[in-house]
Amino acid sequence: MFSSLLRQAGFLIACCSFMHAQQPQAKELLAHALHLADLYNWDDAGPVFTEAERLFVDEGDQRNALYAKLGRIRSNIDGEEQTLPAVASELAEALEDDPLLKNDKELRMFCFIVKGDIDTEIDTGAMKHDWLQVQTLALDLGNRKWQYRALAQLGIAAFYDADLDTSRKDVGAALEAAVRAGDVGAQIRILTIQASGLFEAKAYEQALAYVDDALRIAGGTPDTGNQFATQELRIDVLIGLGKLDAAQRIDQEMLTRAQEDHRAAHEATLYELALNIAEARNDRAGAMTALQRAITLGESAGLTRLLAKIYSRASEVYRVTGDLEKAEHFADVASSSTQASGDLWAVPLRLQTLAKLQVTRGRYEDADRVYDRAEAFLDSMIGNASTLIERTAVITASSQIYVEHFALIAEHSDNPRKAYDIIEQVRGRVAADLLVSGLATPPAASTTERTISRLRLKLMSAQKYRSMESLGAP
Repeated sequence: MFSSLLRQAGFLIACCSFMHAQQPQAKELLAHALHLADLYNWDDAGPVFTEAERLFVDEGDQRNALYAKLGRIRSNIDGEEQTLPAVASELAEALEDDPLLKNDKELRMFCFIVKGDIDTEIDTGAMKHDWLQVQTLALDLGNRKWQYRALAQLGIAAFYDADLDTSRKDVGAALEAAVRAGDVGAQIRILTIQASGLFEAKAYEQALAYVDDALRIAGGTPDTGNQFATQELRIDVLIGLGKLDAAQRIDQEMLTRAQEDHRAAHEATLYELALNIAEARNDRAGAMTALQRAITLGESAGLTRLLAKIYSRASEVYRVTGDLEKAEHFADVASSSTQASGDLWAVPLRLQTLAKLQVTRGRYEDADRVYDRAEAFLDSMIGNASTLIERTAVITASSQIYVEHFALIAEHSDNPRKAYDIIEQVRGRVAADLLVSGLATPPAASTTERTISRLRLKLMSAQKYRSMESLGAP
Protein backbone atom coordinates (compact mmCIF):
# COMPACT_ATOMS: atom_id res chain seq x y z
CA MET A 1 0.00 0.00 0.00
CA PHE A 2 2.77 2.44 0.95
CA SER A 3 4.63 1.93 -2.35
CA SER A 4 1.38 2.49 -4.26
CA LEU A 5 0.77 5.77 -2.38
CA LEU A 6 4.31 6.88 -3.15
CA ARG A 7 3.76 6.30 -6.89
CA GLN A 8 0.50 8.26 -6.78
CA ALA A 9 2.16 11.10 -4.88
CA GLY A 10 4.96 11.19 -7.43
CA PHE A 11 2.43 11.41 -10.23
CA LEU A 12 0.61 14.35 -8.55
CA ILE A 13 3.88 16.19 -8.00
CA ALA A 14 4.78 15.68 -11.66
CA CYS A 15 1.44 17.11 -12.72
CA CYS A 16 1.68 20.14 -10.43
CA SER A 17 5.24 20.98 -11.47
CA PHE A 18 4.07 21.83 -14.99
CA MET A 19 1.03 23.99 -14.16
CA HIS A 20 2.70 27.18 -15.39
CA ALA A 21 2.76 26.01 -19.02
CA GLN A 22 0.03 23.64 -20.22
CA GLN A 23 1.43 22.60 -23.61
CA PRO A 24 4.92 21.68 -22.32
CA GLN A 25 3.18 19.88 -19.43
CA ALA A 26 1.14 17.68 -21.74
CA LYS A 27 4.14 16.83 -23.89
CA GLU A 28 6.32 16.15 -20.85
CA LEU A 29 3.66 13.88 -19.39
CA LEU A 30 3.34 11.97 -22.66
CA ALA A 31 7.12 11.59 -22.87
CA HIS A 32 7.25 10.27 -19.29
CA ALA A 33 4.39 7.86 -19.92
CA LEU A 34 6.10 6.55 -23.05
CA HIS A 35 9.32 6.14 -21.06
CA LEU A 36 7.51 3.93 -18.53
CA ALA A 37 5.75 2.02 -21.30
CA ASP A 38 9.09 1.46 -23.04
CA LEU A 39 10.14 -0.35 -19.86
CA TYR A 40 6.90 -2.39 -20.05
CA ASN A 41 5.78 -0.64 -16.86
CA TRP A 42 2.27 -0.07 -18.14
CA ASP A 43 0.81 -0.05 -14.64
CA ASP A 44 2.55 3.18 -13.61
CA ALA A 45 2.25 4.66 -17.10
CA GLY A 46 -1.56 4.46 -17.00
CA PRO A 47 -2.43 7.54 -14.90
CA VAL A 48 0.19 9.61 -16.72
CA PHE A 49 -1.28 8.69 -20.13
CA THR A 50 -4.74 9.53 -18.77
CA GLU A 51 -3.74 13.02 -17.62
CA ALA A 52 -1.83 13.71 -20.84
CA GLU A 53 -4.85 12.67 -22.90
CA ARG A 54 -7.09 15.05 -20.95
CA LEU A 55 -4.75 17.99 -21.54
CA PHE A 56 -4.32 17.26 -25.24
CA VAL A 57 -8.10 16.99 -25.70
CA ASP A 58 -8.53 20.39 -24.00
CA GLU A 59 -5.96 21.86 -26.38
CA GLY A 60 -7.48 20.30 -29.48
CA ASP A 61 -4.30 18.34 -30.23
CA GLN A 62 -5.94 15.32 -31.85
CA ARG A 63 -2.76 13.52 -32.79
CA ASN A 64 -1.19 13.48 -29.34
CA ALA A 65 -4.55 12.96 -27.66
CA LEU A 66 -4.89 9.76 -29.70
CA TYR A 67 -1.31 8.78 -28.84
CA ALA A 68 -2.06 9.17 -25.12
CA LYS A 69 -5.41 7.40 -25.49
CA LEU A 70 -3.75 4.35 -27.02
CA GLY A 71 -1.30 4.29 -24.12
CA ARG A 72 -4.16 4.57 -21.65
CA ILE A 73 -5.98 1.66 -23.32
CA ARG A 74 -2.88 -0.54 -23.17
CA SER A 75 -2.21 0.43 -19.56
CA ASN A 76 -5.73 -0.52 -18.48
CA ILE A 77 -6.36 -3.73 -20.43
CA ASP A 78 -6.22 -5.65 -17.16
CA GLY A 79 -9.00 -3.53 -15.63
CA GLU A 80 -12.26 -5.24 -14.69
CA GLU A 81 -14.36 -2.70 -16.59
CA GLN A 82 -13.02 -3.72 -20.02
CA THR A 83 -13.29 -6.81 -22.18
CA LEU A 84 -10.26 -7.45 -24.34
CA PRO A 85 -12.10 -8.75 -27.43
CA ALA A 86 -14.16 -5.54 -27.58
CA VAL A 87 -11.06 -3.36 -27.23
CA ALA A 88 -9.21 -5.32 -29.92
CA SER A 89 -12.17 -4.92 -32.27
CA GLU A 90 -12.30 -1.17 -31.70
CA LEU A 91 -8.59 -0.82 -32.43
CA ALA A 92 -8.92 -2.87 -35.62
CA GLU A 93 -11.69 -0.57 -36.85
CA ALA A 94 -9.67 2.51 -35.96
CA LEU A 95 -6.66 1.24 -37.89
CA GLU A 96 -8.89 0.85 -40.95
CA ASP A 97 -10.86 4.09 -40.65
CA ASP A 98 -8.99 6.75 -38.65
CA PRO A 99 -6.98 9.07 -41.00
CA LEU A 100 -4.39 9.72 -38.29
CA LEU A 101 -3.72 6.02 -37.82
CA LYS A 102 -3.65 5.43 -41.56
CA ASN A 103 -1.19 8.21 -42.39
CA ASP A 104 1.02 8.71 -39.31
CA LYS A 105 3.44 5.75 -39.28
CA GLU A 106 4.71 6.32 -35.74
CA LEU A 107 1.21 6.52 -34.36
CA ARG A 108 0.10 3.53 -36.45
CA MET A 109 3.02 1.45 -35.16
CA PHE A 110 2.15 2.34 -31.56
CA CYS A 111 -1.45 1.29 -32.16
CA PHE A 112 -0.31 -2.08 -33.52
CA ILE A 113 1.96 -2.50 -30.48
CA VAL A 114 -1.03 -1.96 -28.19
CA LYS A 115 -3.25 -4.26 -30.25
CA GLY A 116 -0.49 -6.87 -30.46
CA ASP A 117 -0.25 -7.07 -26.68
CA ILE A 118 -4.02 -7.46 -26.40
CA ASP A 119 -4.21 -10.10 -29.13
CA THR A 120 -1.46 -12.06 -27.37
CA GLU A 121 -4.07 -12.78 -24.72
CA ILE A 122 -7.04 -13.53 -26.96
CA ASP A 123 -6.14 -14.27 -30.59
CA THR A 124 -2.68 -15.42 -31.66
CA GLY A 125 -3.64 -15.37 -35.32
CA ALA A 126 -4.35 -11.65 -35.11
CA MET A 127 -1.31 -11.24 -32.86
CA LYS A 128 1.02 -12.48 -35.60
CA HIS A 129 -0.45 -10.00 -38.07
CA ASP A 130 -0.08 -7.17 -35.54
CA TRP A 131 3.61 -7.79 -34.93
CA LEU A 132 4.38 -8.23 -38.61
CA GLN A 133 2.89 -4.76 -39.07
CA VAL A 134 5.02 -3.40 -36.22
CA GLN A 135 8.12 -4.94 -37.76
CA THR A 136 7.36 -3.45 -41.18
CA LEU A 137 6.63 0.01 -39.79
CA ALA A 138 9.74 -0.10 -37.61
CA LEU A 139 11.81 -0.84 -40.70
CA ASP A 140 10.21 2.09 -42.54
CA LEU A 141 10.89 4.41 -39.58
CA GLY A 142 14.43 3.13 -39.00
CA ASN A 143 13.42 2.13 -35.46
CA ARG A 144 15.83 -0.67 -34.61
CA LYS A 145 14.41 -1.21 -31.12
CA TRP A 146 10.95 -2.16 -32.32
CA GLN A 147 12.37 -4.30 -35.09
CA TYR A 148 13.92 -6.73 -32.62
CA ARG A 149 11.11 -6.36 -30.09
CA ALA A 150 8.62 -7.32 -32.79
CA LEU A 151 10.88 -10.25 -33.68
CA ALA A 152 10.58 -11.53 -30.10
CA GLN A 153 6.79 -11.33 -30.28
CA LEU A 154 6.78 -13.12 -33.61
CA GLY A 155 8.82 -15.83 -31.91
CA ILE A 156 5.94 -16.29 -29.48
CA ALA A 157 3.50 -16.43 -32.39
CA ALA A 158 5.66 -19.08 -34.03
CA PHE A 159 5.50 -21.15 -30.84
CA TYR A 160 1.71 -21.05 -30.89
CA ASP A 161 1.86 -22.11 -34.55
CA ALA A 162 3.97 -25.10 -33.41
CA ASP A 163 6.98 -23.76 -35.34
CA LEU A 164 9.52 -24.38 -32.60
CA ASP A 165 12.65 -23.82 -34.68
CA THR A 166 11.57 -20.35 -35.78
CA SER A 167 10.44 -19.51 -32.25
CA ARG A 168 13.82 -20.35 -30.75
CA LYS A 169 15.77 -18.42 -33.37
CA ASP A 170 13.60 -15.30 -33.25
CA VAL A 171 13.51 -14.99 -29.47
CA GLY A 172 17.26 -15.67 -29.16
CA ALA A 173 18.16 -13.12 -31.83
CA ALA A 174 15.90 -10.53 -30.21
CA LEU A 175 17.57 -11.00 -26.81
CA GLU A 176 21.04 -10.60 -28.32
CA ALA A 177 19.96 -7.36 -29.97
CA ALA A 178 18.40 -6.08 -26.73
CA VAL A 179 21.59 -6.77 -24.76
CA ARG A 180 23.73 -4.98 -27.36
CA ALA A 181 21.39 -2.00 -27.25
CA GLY A 182 21.21 -1.90 -23.44
CA ASP A 183 17.42 -2.23 -23.71
CA VAL A 184 16.42 -3.03 -20.12
CA GLY A 185 12.71 -3.42 -20.82
CA ALA A 186 13.21 -5.87 -23.66
CA GLN A 187 15.78 -7.88 -21.72
CA ILE A 188 13.38 -8.36 -18.81
CA ARG A 189 10.54 -9.32 -21.13
CA ILE A 190 12.54 -11.75 -23.27
CA LEU A 191 14.29 -13.40 -20.30
CA THR A 192 10.86 -13.98 -18.80
CA ILE A 193 9.68 -15.52 -22.06
CA GLN A 194 12.67 -17.87 -22.11
CA ALA A 195 12.18 -18.77 -18.45
CA SER A 196 8.57 -19.61 -19.26
CA GLY A 197 9.71 -22.05 -21.94
CA LEU A 198 12.13 -23.73 -19.54
CA PHE A 199 9.38 -23.97 -16.94
CA GLU A 200 7.09 -25.73 -19.44
CA ALA A 201 9.94 -28.17 -20.07
CA LYS A 202 10.15 -28.73 -16.29
CA ALA A 203 13.72 -27.38 -16.23
CA TYR A 204 12.91 -25.57 -12.99
CA GLU A 205 16.42 -24.73 -11.82
CA GLN A 206 17.32 -23.23 -15.21
CA ALA A 207 14.03 -21.34 -15.32
CA LEU A 208 14.66 -19.90 -11.88
CA ALA A 209 18.06 -18.63 -13.03
CA TYR A 210 16.45 -16.75 -15.95
CA VAL A 211 13.77 -15.35 -13.65
CA ASP A 212 16.41 -14.17 -11.19
CA ASP A 213 18.32 -12.49 -14.03
CA ALA A 214 15.20 -10.67 -15.15
CA LEU A 215 14.37 -9.50 -11.62
CA ARG A 216 17.98 -8.44 -11.03
CA ILE A 217 17.91 -6.27 -14.15
CA ALA A 218 14.57 -4.81 -13.10
CA GLY A 219 15.93 -4.08 -9.62
CA GLY A 220 18.60 -1.86 -11.15
CA THR A 221 16.01 0.27 -12.91
CA PRO A 222 13.32 1.48 -10.46
CA ASP A 223 11.08 2.80 -13.24
CA THR A 224 10.35 -0.80 -14.30
CA GLY A 225 7.83 -0.98 -11.42
CA ASN A 226 6.13 -4.16 -10.17
CA GLN A 227 7.22 -7.19 -12.15
CA PHE A 228 3.92 -9.07 -12.00
CA ALA A 229 4.50 -11.43 -14.93
CA THR A 230 8.01 -12.36 -13.87
CA GLN A 231 7.03 -12.78 -10.22
CA GLU A 232 4.07 -14.97 -11.23
CA LEU A 233 6.43 -17.19 -13.18
CA ARG A 234 8.75 -17.28 -10.18
CA ILE A 235 5.88 -18.59 -8.04
CA ASP A 236 5.15 -21.30 -10.61
CA VAL A 237 8.80 -22.34 -10.65
CA LEU A 238 8.98 -22.46 -6.85
CA ILE A 239 5.88 -24.70 -6.80
CA GLY A 240 7.61 -26.96 -9.30
CA LEU A 241 10.63 -27.11 -6.99
CA GLY A 242 8.39 -27.93 -4.01
CA LYS A 243 9.24 -24.69 -2.21
CA LEU A 244 5.66 -24.01 -1.17
CA ASP A 245 6.33 -21.63 1.72
CA ALA A 246 8.36 -19.31 -0.50
CA ALA A 247 5.77 -19.58 -3.28
CA GLN A 248 2.90 -18.72 -0.94
CA ARG A 249 4.75 -15.77 0.57
CA ILE A 250 5.44 -14.22 -2.85
CA ASP A 251 1.90 -15.00 -4.05
CA GLN A 252 0.32 -13.17 -1.10
CA GLU A 253 2.65 -10.21 -1.52
CA MET A 254 1.93 -9.87 -5.25
CA LEU A 255 -1.80 -10.48 -4.73
CA THR A 256 -1.93 -7.52 -2.37
CA ARG A 257 -0.18 -5.33 -4.93
CA ALA A 258 -2.51 -6.48 -7.72
CA GLN A 259 -5.59 -5.72 -5.61
CA GLU A 260 -4.27 -2.27 -4.67
CA ASP A 261 -3.63 -1.43 -8.33
CA HIS A 262 -6.89 -3.03 -9.57
CA ARG A 263 -5.08 -5.38 -11.96
CA ALA A 264 -7.69 -8.05 -12.68
CA ALA A 265 -5.58 -10.29 -14.92
CA HIS A 266 -2.72 -10.43 -12.45
CA GLU A 267 -5.13 -10.95 -9.58
CA ALA A 268 -6.82 -13.83 -11.41
CA THR A 269 -3.46 -15.37 -12.24
CA LEU A 270 -2.31 -15.08 -8.64
CA TYR A 271 -5.52 -16.75 -7.42
CA GLU A 272 -4.88 -19.57 -9.88
CA LEU A 273 -1.39 -19.89 -8.45
CA ALA A 274 -2.91 -19.89 -4.95
CA LEU A 275 -5.08 -22.80 -6.14
CA ASN A 276 -1.95 -24.70 -7.18
CA ILE A 277 -0.30 -24.05 -3.83
CA ALA A 278 -3.44 -25.11 -1.93
CA GLU A 279 -3.68 -28.34 -3.92
CA ALA A 280 -0.04 -29.11 -3.24
CA ARG A 281 -0.87 -28.74 0.46
CA ASN A 282 -4.06 -30.87 0.11
CA ASP A 283 -6.12 -27.84 1.17
CA ARG A 284 -9.39 -28.51 -0.72
CA ALA A 285 -11.35 -25.63 0.77
CA GLY A 286 -8.61 -23.14 -0.03
CA ALA A 287 -8.29 -24.53 -3.55
CA MET A 288 -12.02 -24.13 -4.30
CA THR A 289 -12.08 -20.57 -2.95
CA ALA A 290 -9.10 -19.56 -5.08
CA LEU A 291 -10.62 -21.27 -8.14
CA GLN A 292 -13.93 -19.42 -7.92
CA ARG A 293 -12.20 -16.06 -7.50
CA ALA A 294 -9.95 -16.71 -10.48
CA ILE A 295 -12.90 -17.62 -12.73
CA THR A 296 -14.91 -14.57 -11.69
CA LEU A 297 -12.05 -12.17 -12.33
CA GLY A 298 -11.06 -13.80 -15.63
CA GLU A 299 -14.61 -13.73 -17.01
CA SER A 300 -15.17 -10.11 -15.99
CA ALA A 301 -12.03 -9.00 -17.85
CA GLY A 302 -12.56 -11.18 -20.95
CA LEU A 303 -9.18 -12.88 -20.61
CA THR A 304 -9.75 -15.74 -23.04
CA ARG A 305 -6.32 -17.35 -22.90
CA LEU A 306 -6.09 -17.11 -19.13
CA LEU A 307 -9.61 -18.45 -18.72
CA ALA A 308 -8.80 -21.46 -20.89
CA LYS A 309 -6.11 -22.40 -18.42
CA ILE A 310 -8.31 -21.71 -15.39
CA TYR A 311 -11.24 -23.68 -16.84
CA SER A 312 -8.89 -26.58 -17.49
CA ARG A 313 -7.76 -26.48 -13.88
CA ALA A 314 -11.39 -26.35 -12.75
CA SER A 315 -12.13 -29.49 -14.78
CA GLU A 316 -9.32 -31.32 -13.06
CA VAL A 317 -10.40 -30.13 -9.61
CA TYR A 318 -13.96 -31.36 -10.13
CA ARG A 319 -12.77 -34.64 -11.66
CA VAL A 320 -10.69 -35.37 -8.57
CA THR A 321 -13.64 -34.57 -6.28
CA GLY A 322 -15.88 -36.92 -8.30
CA ASP A 323 -18.20 -34.31 -9.83
CA LEU A 324 -17.86 -35.55 -13.41
CA GLU A 325 -20.70 -33.41 -14.76
CA LYS A 326 -18.98 -30.18 -13.73
CA ALA A 327 -15.64 -31.62 -14.79
CA GLU A 328 -16.99 -32.22 -18.32
CA HIS A 329 -18.58 -28.78 -18.44
CA PHE A 330 -15.32 -27.03 -17.60
CA ALA A 331 -13.34 -29.26 -19.97
CA ASP A 332 -15.75 -28.24 -22.73
CA VAL A 333 -15.45 -24.50 -22.10
CA ALA A 334 -11.67 -24.88 -21.67
CA SER A 335 -11.32 -26.42 -25.13
CA SER A 336 -13.62 -23.80 -26.68
CA SER A 337 -11.73 -20.93 -25.03
CA THR A 338 -8.40 -22.38 -26.09
CA GLN A 339 -9.52 -22.65 -29.70
CA ALA A 340 -10.97 -19.13 -29.63
CA SER A 341 -7.66 -17.76 -28.36
CA GLY A 342 -5.76 -19.28 -31.28
CA ASP A 343 -3.49 -21.41 -29.08
CA LEU A 344 -3.41 -24.41 -31.42
CA TRP A 345 -0.69 -26.10 -29.41
CA ALA A 346 -2.98 -26.65 -26.42
CA VAL A 347 -6.23 -27.48 -28.24
CA PRO A 348 -5.66 -31.24 -28.80
CA LEU A 349 -4.82 -31.90 -25.15
CA ARG A 350 -7.83 -29.90 -23.97
CA LEU A 351 -10.04 -31.90 -26.35
CA GLN A 352 -8.45 -35.13 -25.15
CA THR A 353 -9.38 -34.28 -21.57
CA LEU A 354 -12.97 -33.60 -22.65
CA ALA A 355 -13.20 -36.85 -24.63
CA LYS A 356 -11.84 -38.94 -21.74
CA LEU A 357 -14.46 -37.50 -19.40
CA GLN A 358 -17.19 -38.24 -21.95
CA VAL A 359 -15.97 -41.83 -22.23
CA THR A 360 -16.05 -42.17 -18.44
CA ARG A 361 -19.64 -40.92 -18.45
CA GLY A 362 -20.63 -43.33 -21.26
CA ARG A 363 -21.05 -40.57 -23.89
CA TYR A 364 -19.24 -42.53 -26.58
CA GLU A 365 -20.56 -40.81 -29.70
CA ASP A 366 -19.75 -37.38 -28.30
CA ALA A 367 -16.26 -38.57 -27.37
CA ASP A 368 -15.74 -39.95 -30.90
CA ARG A 369 -16.52 -36.54 -32.40
CA VAL A 370 -14.22 -34.78 -29.94
CA TYR A 371 -11.34 -37.14 -30.75
CA ASP A 372 -11.92 -36.42 -34.45
CA ARG A 373 -11.52 -32.70 -33.74
CA ALA A 374 -8.37 -33.29 -31.70
CA GLU A 375 -6.79 -35.29 -34.51
CA ALA A 376 -7.64 -32.58 -37.04
CA PHE A 377 -5.75 -30.09 -34.90
CA LEU A 378 -2.83 -32.49 -34.53
CA ASP A 379 -2.63 -32.88 -38.28
CA SER A 380 -2.52 -29.10 -38.65
CA MET A 381 0.23 -28.80 -36.04
CA ILE A 382 2.33 -31.46 -37.75
CA GLY A 383 1.96 -29.63 -41.04
CA ASN A 384 3.13 -26.35 -39.48
CA ALA A 385 6.22 -27.84 -37.81
CA SER A 386 9.38 -26.84 -39.66
CA THR A 387 11.45 -30.05 -39.42
CA LEU A 388 10.89 -33.80 -39.58
CA ILE A 389 12.20 -34.13 -36.01
CA GLU A 390 9.59 -31.73 -34.72
CA ARG A 391 6.82 -33.42 -36.70
CA THR A 392 7.79 -36.82 -35.34
CA ALA A 393 8.02 -35.33 -31.84
CA VAL A 394 4.46 -34.04 -32.11
CA ILE A 395 3.25 -37.45 -33.32
CA THR A 396 5.06 -39.21 -30.49
CA ALA A 397 3.85 -36.80 -27.81
CA SER A 398 0.26 -37.00 -29.02
CA SER A 399 0.16 -40.74 -29.73
CA GLN A 400 -1.98 -41.31 -26.65
CA ILE A 401 -4.83 -39.41 -28.30
CA TYR A 402 -4.83 -41.85 -31.23
CA VAL A 403 -4.54 -44.84 -28.91
CA GLU A 404 -7.48 -43.68 -26.79
CA HIS A 405 -9.61 -42.98 -29.88
CA PHE A 406 -8.80 -46.39 -31.29
CA ALA A 407 -9.72 -48.05 -27.98
CA LEU A 408 -13.03 -46.16 -27.91
CA ILE A 409 -14.02 -47.34 -31.39
CA ALA A 410 -12.76 -50.90 -30.85
CA GLU A 411 -14.58 -51.34 -27.55
CA HIS A 412 -17.75 -49.30 -27.98
CA SER A 413 -18.51 -49.23 -31.70
CA ASP A 414 -19.29 -51.65 -34.53
CA ASN A 415 -17.16 -49.63 -36.95
CA PRO A 416 -13.83 -51.47 -37.54
CA ARG A 417 -13.27 -49.40 -40.68
CA LYS A 418 -12.91 -46.26 -38.59
CA ALA A 419 -10.50 -48.00 -36.21
CA TYR A 420 -8.28 -48.84 -39.18
CA ASP A 421 -8.56 -45.27 -40.42
CA ILE A 422 -7.29 -43.93 -37.09
CA ILE A 423 -4.08 -45.96 -37.12
CA GLU A 424 -3.54 -45.42 -40.86
CA GLN A 425 -3.75 -41.67 -40.25
CA VAL A 426 -0.64 -41.92 -38.07
CA ARG A 427 1.15 -44.29 -40.45
CA GLY A 428 0.38 -42.10 -43.45
CA ARG A 429 1.79 -38.98 -41.85
CA VAL A 430 5.07 -40.68 -40.89
CA ALA A 431 5.44 -42.30 -44.32
CA ALA A 432 4.79 -39.03 -46.13
CA ASP A 433 7.40 -37.22 -44.09
CA LEU A 434 9.98 -39.91 -44.78
CA LEU A 435 9.29 -39.87 -48.53
CA VAL A 436 9.60 -36.09 -48.73
CA SER A 437 12.75 -35.91 -46.61
CA GLY A 438 14.52 -38.94 -48.05
CA LEU A 439 15.87 -39.66 -44.58
CA ALA A 440 16.30 -43.00 -42.89
CA THR A 441 13.61 -44.00 -40.49
CA PRO A 442 14.21 -42.21 -37.19
CA PRO A 443 13.81 -44.11 -33.87
CA ALA A 444 10.58 -42.28 -33.07
CA ALA A 445 9.02 -43.38 -36.35
CA SER A 446 10.00 -46.97 -35.61
CA THR A 447 8.36 -46.72 -32.21
CA THR A 448 5.21 -45.38 -33.83
CA GLU A 449 5.25 -48.27 -36.31
CA ARG A 450 5.43 -50.78 -33.44
CA THR A 451 2.52 -49.03 -31.75
CA ILE A 452 0.50 -49.32 -34.96
CA SER A 453 1.25 -53.03 -35.17
CA ARG A 454 0.07 -53.58 -31.62
CA LEU A 455 -3.12 -51.64 -32.35
CA ARG A 456 -3.76 -53.81 -35.39
CA LEU A 457 -3.50 -56.91 -33.21
CA LYS A 458 -5.96 -55.42 -30.72
CA LEU A 459 -8.33 -54.58 -33.55
CA MET A 460 -8.14 -58.12 -34.88
CA SER A 461 -8.82 -59.48 -31.39
CA ALA A 462 -11.79 -57.15 -30.95
CA GLN A 463 -13.23 -58.25 -34.33
CA LYS A 464 -12.68 -61.91 -33.51
CA TYR A 465 -14.42 -61.48 -30.14
CA ARG A 466 -17.43 -59.80 -31.80
CA SER A 467 -17.60 -62.57 -34.45
CA MET A 468 -17.66 -65.24 -31.75
CA GLU A 469 -20.41 -63.34 -29.91
CA SER A 470 -22.48 -63.16 -33.07
CA LEU A 471 -22.15 -66.96 -33.45
CA GLY A 472 -23.21 -67.49 -29.84
CA ALA A 473 -19.77 -68.68 -28.74
CA PRO A 474 -19.21 -68.71 -24.95
